[in-house]
Amino acid sequence: MRRKAVFSVSVGGSPVGAGFNALVTEISVTDSAGLNADTASIELDDDGGRIAMPSKNDPISISLGWESEGGASVVFEGKIEDVLSTGGRGQGRMMSITAKSADTESKVKEPREKHWDDKTLGDVLEDAGKHAGVTVKVHGSLASIKREWWGMTGQSFVAYGDKLAREVGATFKIRNGQATFVPRNEGIGAGGTALAGVKAAWGDNLVSWSLSPARGRPQFKQFVARWYDSKKRNGCGKRSRRSPACRRKCSAGFPNSTPTVRRKAPARRKRVATAKRAAAP
Repeated sequence: MRRKAVFSVSVGGSPVGAGFNALVTEISVTDSAGLNADTASIELDDDGGRIAMPSKNDPISISLGWESEGGASVVFEGKIEDVLSTGGRGQGRMMSITAKSADTESKVKEPREKHWDDKTLGDVLEDAGKHAGVTVKVHGSLASIKREWWGMTGQSFVAYGDKLAREVGATFKIRNGQATFVPRNEGIGAGGTALAGVKAAWGDNLVSWSLSPARGRPQFKQFVARWYDSKKRNGCGKRSRRSPACRRKCSAGFPNSTPTVRRKAPARRKRVATAKRAAAP
């Protein structure tokens, strides 16, 4: 049995009328993973130019679902990013509305210099999000991570949140003025509740797919890193130039390194000038 899709759209907090629904030709919502913002697009048949164009940055909410499964539920919340009217002789008029879940023109993309001492990850993200104008929810297992120093070095809230997510194995997402920071691939939300599963079944609701069963990456068991100790001065504890014995000792810790050997330059030969006196007349 074929199922009937249902939808509803709200702009500026108010549902659009039935006349708007009759003009919709296509609705597309993309739920992106991680840092990328969710996107939505609506295609309308604007025959006769009857549709009033919405304003940029107007809040928009889209609900989708099946009539036989309880109707539509909210799948997208964000702000209108662009409104485009197209048309031409002999082809009619169309209107396209695109929206994003994150406002990329707000302070979330503003670079900032800021550091925190002896703070937890939850405190850091909450303070950084407050400056960016978004509320932040961090899962309890991640919020308690504490470091002696955290720092934003010319990074925006979006870039800094993505950097921290990669460091601690989390998923960072901004949606409709709210940022979430949860463990990756755990199937739980920021509040600790389990997320509902999504079932895609061939012959039912699966339209198309593209996937690879396995994608390999190089794996490394060990690695070697070098570092410089400013207090010990190259690990020798000496402030003067290292001696040959010291260089050999330091190089022993790095078998692949080649010690620097300074060769003594040969002494210059002295020039002896012989002056001949002219014979007296």
